[in-house]
Amino acid sequence: MNIYIASAPFLSPFQPCPALPKAFIVPPNQYITFQPSGLEQFSSTDALKHGTLWAPLYSPYNGLLEATKKW
Repeated sequence: MNIYIASAPFLSPFQPCPALPKAFIVPPNQYITFQPSGLEQFSSTDALKHGTLWAPLYSPYNGLLEATKKW
């Protein structure tokens, strides 16, 4: 569950170089304010592979190229 946020900076008519789009990934733990009971859990071996015990907090990193593809 990756949330990509991309924005274009202000472009001045007098700017000599084109501005690059800005993009970043918001991790899912920013939207879970507290740990609710009954969250789905990975098995112990899958938790080691994914880097987290709880499935809703798993967020694979695919690079920022995906975020800029939306442009």
